[in-house]
Formats: sequence, C-alpha cells, structure tokens
Amino acid sequence: NIDRAVDNYYSELYETENFNTFVSSAVLLGKDVKRILEDNRVALDYFVEILQNEVALEDEGLLINQMLETHSSLKYEEVFEALQKLLNELK
Repeated sequence: NIDRAVDNYYSELYETENFNTFVSSAVLLGKDVKRILEDNRVALDYFVEILQNEVALEDEGLLINQMLETHSSLKYEEVFEALQKLLNELK
C-alpha cells in the first residue's frame, strides 16, 4: 500500500496539512471500496448511508467508539476525520 500511495496519490496523501497514516489509509480504503462496488450502486449507497449515520452521531456513534476502544492510540479527531475522508472518497 505504501508504494501505491507514493506512486499514485503522493500529493493527495502526503502533502496535506497534519499528515496522518491512519487518515491516509482511510482515503485509500475509500478508493478501493468505491472501485470494488462500482458495479453495485445499491451496495455502495447502503455502505455510504451507514457511514453517514455513524459520522452524524459524532462521539455517540457506535463505530467511532468501537474504533477508539480497540485502538487506544487513536484520538477521536483522527477517527472522525478518517471516516469523513472515507465518505468523501465513496461519494
């Protein structure tokens, strides 16, 4: 993934303010999921809807809280930003 990120998305991922590998990984994940589900718009829309609902809940969302509980090194802001960027890639 590092080679792909550098070769194909260097400026988009590495030349951002406050670069973070977790957030950058979410961007790559979004690109991959969108490509995988491009022929199944219903599944993609459903996935986006689930993520949008979780992001809308902010610090009350189950997904965000599970991510924070299972990865104690992450901060809320990182997880929230990662999910937002993941959503942006899927739209």
